[in-house]
Amino acid sequence: MEPFAAGYLVMIGAAAVLGVFIGAIGGALGWRLRLTTLALVLSVLAFVLYLFIEHGGRHLWLGAELIFGLPPLLFAFLAASISARSLAGRTSLRPGWVALLAFGIANLAGALCLLLFRIGPGALLKGAISADLLILVLLVLMTRRRRG
Repeated sequence: MEPFAAGYLVMIGAAAVLGVFIGAIGGALGWRLRLTTLALVLSVLAFVLYLFIEHGGRHLWLGAELIFGLPPLLFAFLAASISARSLAGRTSLRPGWVALLAFGIANLAGALCLLLFRIGPGALLKGAISADLLILVLLVLMTRRRRG
């Protein structure tokens, strides 16, 4: 039973890492193209499509990979989006460099979030979902402050 459990942990860990990478790309490109909502939807679709293609159309493990991959994807997406907004507002860098820096910051933040996987898969889920909610509140506050 242990090899099966180890394989399961590797599979969901790989899905979480892939989620961070796709979320960072989507967040940086979404900010750069000014299509944040569309970029989020396309990032989630790309993640699901990649997982579906990776397993050859079998969707036996797709649910587990989505459960453990989507919260880190959303975390990295939001981290890239909020860091790009902050960098663009506080520096005089060109938008391409801001997007590249936001991609790097989101990958770094996502890697730090994935360290929770050392404690256990449940800690990763709880930590990523809590961070997602916190960043969403911060993003809403930043948007209201800009408009008001």
